[in-house]
Amino acid sequence: MKLLQSFMINHPMVEDARPFEFKRRWLQKTQILWIVLLTYALVGIGWLILALPISFPANWIMQSSPMQNYLDRLPEIWIDFIFFFINLILFTGGIYIVMALYTRFVEKRSLKALGFQATNKGKKFISGCMFGLLSIFLVAILMVGFTDSTFSTEKLALFGWEALPMVLLLLIPWGVQATSEEVLFRGWLTPHLGKKYGLLIAVGVSSLLFSFAHGLNPGFNLLGFLNLTLYGVFTAFYMLYEKSILGIAGHHIAWNWGQANVLGILVSGDDPVPASILGLQREGNSLLTGGDFGTEGSIITTLALILSLTIIFILQHRRDVEGPNRIKGYTL
Repeated sequence: MKLLQSFMINHPMVEDARPFEFKRRWLQKTQILWIVLLTYALVGIGWLILALPISFPANWIMQSSPMQNYLDRLPEIWIDFIFFFINLILFTGGIYIVMALYTRFVEKRSLKALGFQATNKGKKFISGCMFGLLSIFLVAILMVGFTDSTFSTEKLALFGWEALPMVLLLLIPWGVQATSEEVLFRGWLTPHLGKKYGLLIAVGVSSLLFSFAHGLNPGFNLLGFLNLTLYGVFTAFYMLYEKSILGIAGHHIAWNWGQANVLGILVSGDDPVPASILGLQREGNSLLTGGDFGTEGSIITTLALILSLTIIFILQHRRDVEGPNRIKGYTL
């Protein structure tokens, strides 16, 4: 119990959070519902704020004769790359704008307060990237070991060293997408709920909302839902441990990019650009391979996430032993 409480002690993001204060009693009784609606409203507006104004002129440019002539000369894989690159940035990059406006004009603080203010920023980000890559490679190796899956580039349009320039460029849209989700669900929502309701509600609600946000993805199933929720729990505690979102941003980027463009597999049910350094051909029991939802629908991923969460708890316990924190004033 003390270990759980210690995640919240002297946490700058939690202390700086600006929870709602409803004056009317009926609003107080339903404020979790209003927070849920606000969260998804921010997601929806973030998806549209760039996509709507830019998609029309972008579509006009793409349909113009010079652009059509240019695209006709490109290999199909590069056309896939261009559209994926643009769409992922347009539909997720707007979340930064929405959160910057919300924190600035509603909460009267900076976007940096949502987890970007930290010491050793580069170290935390790179450590998170390495953690994410190691985690997804562990899943892949176990999948090959316990199923009929094999490392194969058979279904990839571009692979190996030839794919490296495109694969590295794809870090940009994956970086925008992953970090925007961390800003909203972990940087803003988790501390907001933590200050008002305590640790368990904060981590539980933010993780469930993160998982439900992927509910319309192809192949979404019960195990996929559970794994995404568990991923939300892991990243929430990782954020609380590091007191920033830099580590979890790195982990999330590497996790998605590693699946899509290092192993060439589905990411939360979505087909990535078929360019990858390696390739993983998933064959066997769908409980182990993840089926149509990709590796995030696999029980092997469940075990990997539990292991990752255990590592965070061990690190927090070690920190508490070296310098015990007071637990007065915080609730679970």
